[in-house]
This record gives sequence, C-alpha cells and structure tokens, in this order.
Amino acid sequence: MDDIDSQQGLIYVKEFYIVVPYYTDEDDTSHINESRWKKLLNVLDSKDSVEKIVSRYRNFVKGNKNLETRINLIADGLG
Repeated sequence: MDDIDSQQGLIYVKEFYIVVPYYTDEDDTSHINESRWKKLLNVLDSKDSVEKIVSRYRNFVKGNKNLETRINLIADGLG
C-alpha cells in the first residue's frame, strides 16, 4: 500500500463488515424474537429423540448452505 500514490487513483481504502443473519427457514420467523437462552435450551434438550437430532442437523446443514449462497451473492455484488 505504501508504494501506491494518489496518481493511481487510490485515495483511501474502506473496510467494513456486513452482517448476514442465519435463518434455517426464511418463511418461519417465529424464532427470531426468542431469547438466546431459550434457543440454547431448546437445542440442548436431553429428551430429544435420535430422529429429532438428525433432523436438526440436516436443517443446520441446509441453512448453512443457504447462508453460504447468500454470502457469495453479496460478495459478488460488492466485488
């Protein structure tokens, strides 16, 4: 950066963060207003069956894939 001068058109560099929220299902917004502790306790429930745990994991993987897609779309738009 030190060897770049104003004649090359670089006046300043901006750095910023963009927050992209993680939603497992964009249609279901009921969990948005829940507190963090309630969400955590719902996940750590020891009475869950194996099917429910596997379903939760699959929803997480699906949501993570959707999040990565949204992040790449935003990064392409800014790039």
